[in-house]
Amino acid sequence: MTEQRATETLARYIVEADYDDLPMGVVEKAKQCILDSLACSLGGVRTQTGGIILDLMKHLGGKPEATIFGWAEKTSCVHASFANASIVNILDYDDTYSGHPGATTIPPAINVAEEIDASGKDLITAIVLGYETSIRICDAIRPSVERKHIHGHGTWQTFGAVTVASKLLNLNLEETMGALGIAGSNAPVSSVMKTVLNQNGLPTMVKNNYGIAAEVGVLAARLARSGFSGPHDILDGDNGFWRMCGSDRCDFTRIVRKLGEDYEIMKVSFKPYPSCRFIHSAIDAMLNARRDYELNIDSIDKITLRVPAHTAVWPFTNQRPMNMVEAQFSIPYAIAVAVSGKLPGPEWFTNEALNDPQILRLAAKVTLVSDEQATKAVRSDPSNVLTTLDVHALGKTHSIKVDIPKGDPRNPMTEQERKDKFRRLASIVLDSSSVEEIMRNVENLEKRNANDLSGLLAANSSPHI
Repeated sequence: MTEQRATETLARYIVEADYDDLPMGVVEKAKQCILDSLACSLGGVRTQTGGIILDLMKHLGGKPEATIFGWAEKTSCVHASFANASIVNILDYDDTYSGHPGATTIPPAINVAEEIDASGKDLITAIVLGYETSIRICDAIRPSVERKHIHGHGTWQTFGAVTVASKLLNLNLEETMGALGIAGSNAPVSSVMKTVLNQNGLPTMVKNNYGIAAEVGVLAARLARSGFSGPHDILDGDNGFWRMCGSDRCDFTRIVRKLGEDYEIMKVSFKPYPSCRFIHSAIDAMLNARRDYELNIDSIDKITLRVPAHTAVWPFTNQRPMNMVEAQFSIPYAIAVAVSGKLPGPEWFTNEALNDPQILRLAAKVTLVSDEQATKAVRSDPSNVLTTLDVHALGKTHSIKVDIPKGDPRNPMTEQERKDKFRRLASIVLDSSSVEEIMRNVENLEKRNANDLSGLLAANSSPHI
């Protein structure tokens, strides 16, 4: 495969792939991803950030084509894709691998499928392809450590959104290549170093630009279907997308290697906690220490964490987060609220939790230290977040080491844990019968159509904003 043919090869695979080609394990993983993304969307829709987005949707209006998950009203497919992709990441609880690929794959897939009344099989196929495209492009264009400031998931995840829309709209090869080109040409810039990891400020609601990325992807596919032209070589050559988004390298073969054989969706992790994935090993270690040594929040005198270098700095060291977004990137707060026993989800970010004296006292006892071994581990594989926790309590020091956080395919959440997560978050906006019916629908999605699912995702009434 030469660097001049990556776009065409990928587009041809998108056009030709069929549900019957998918291994059963891949289909089952896609269903798990769908249920997890829906859980995160339904859990985030009534947060402050969700309210801002819904208020905007009310103002914009639009043709009632698609459902905003957990809302009573429909809006245009493009607006719904923007809203749902934004909301799914609000709690920072959604699936993860090379970003949060589900955020820009599953919402636009469900919304486009709803608009055209696609089959469940077609929806599953499009979603698998969306993960393939998003993750492969991300890994291919990942910059060197020296250019770590070029970072922004929404940038490459635009391709996940345009892939699902192109597949569901049944675009041909020329149209699909054009759609990829339109999407890549309009993708959001790499923004995380300003919106999340800015050393001179605090994390913001912008985070990963997933709403814009999803919107761009759906628009690009629609434009291509209507005859709007885009570059057919967006991923190729010295001036390809990798250069456009600021990277200093591209592995063109990574984009297309073993298409239809190695499925990227199988590498995706699910989150047991609503926080940045780089924090999860620390939470696991703290909860293991509490269990193994029968600790409680008041018996702990001091905690030292040896972590990768990039998490030993602000905002991960913030001991006093003032809002939900800051709390999602605070290691001291995350391990303190986890030990407090509050259920993972919106309960971690209430005003009561953020100002809980016990939680804040424990967070103030946490020290983060950069560890060379942990830094090397995460640079070789971003899924290996090695964390060593030393907890001083009741006159003793206990050490716990975690390298593969819970939810990784190598350390998976159980089926019951995943279902409990869905029930807990979905029940915030839906009644128990609807929650159980959605789970049954996703479990048998290949026998249903998209409107069966989307009809269950509308709340009985819109939340007050």
